[in-house]
Amino acid sequence: MPLLSRLKRLAKELAPPIVQRAWQRWRPPPGDAEIFASNPFYLRHVDWNRAAAPNEIVLRPGLSLRLGPDSRYPHEHFCFRDAGMIEEFDAFLGVMPGKSRLLDVGALHGIFALAFTRGRPGARALAVEPSPTAFAYLLYNLRANPDCAVRAAETALSDREGSILMESIWQHLVAADPAAPPRGPRFTLAARTGDQLCAEQSLAPDLVKIDIEGHELACLRGLVQTLRDHRPTLCLELHPEELRAHGQSPGEVEAFLRAQGYRFHRPDRAPCADGEVAALGEIRRFLVQPEAIPF
Repeated sequence: MPLLSRLKRLAKELAPPIVQRAWQRWRPPPGDAEIFASNPFYLRHVDWNRAAAPNEIVLRPGLSLRLGPDSRYPHEHFCFRDAGMIEEFDAFLGVMPGKSRLLDVGALHGIFALAFTRGRPGARALAVEPSPTAFAYLLYNLRANPDCAVRAAETALSDREGSILMESIWQHLVAADPAAPPRGPRFTLAARTGDQLCAEQSLAPDLVKIDIEGHELACLRGLVQTLRDHRPTLCLELHPEELRAHGQSPGEVEAFLRAQGYRFHRPDRAPCADGEVAALGEIRRFLVQPEAIPF
């Protein structure tokens, strides 16, 4: 331990209890350097970003984006703030090679769509986000990275065309249960199917990323023709509590995709064991691949 750190620690230990309590109450909140001091993901992130411009973030070596200031913190979750999201993003980057058309459902600020098209001239992405708040940040980031070929659609994807009741949680809009107490402001928005949107945008996706807080099964049902015609790989986040709140389950999602000839894999591409998805109790990310197309 450096001498200065040892002296600070000694002074803290020797201070009278009343001084220690006052310090704990009035000390400034710890910064990332203190919170993540022993986190190897944070240390590598700092190293990668030493020469980055103020509006730039280096997500991985050779992959940098220009961002609005309000987008940095959400993007950092894929760099050092959340181990599951780091694993998810690495898995996504691992399946990108050989793919050229991405449907990004639940794009939020656009990290997946931007990463997919950054430095890949032949790649195209469609970023779908229903939240007006998040959509504004998404558009800012698309303008900040004009070399990324990303189109944006402000809509919700479901199993039919019509309307959907949603509620605001942070910057997310989440499908709401009309019978349940509201968790945030509620909105009725237009909804459509992914099949309709892909046809309208002339998009034949070979990769689909879905992160929509429990509306996964309805979204997939609305994408059934796209799944059958184009056989895309899926990067799928399952929210078991949200699914069950709507009377559905992770097992139903798995059964639906198995009926389409898909199989669930963990982010490291290991096949999921029988019953693993159905027994899910917490948010997990999966790679879902057509059985006839091995990784």
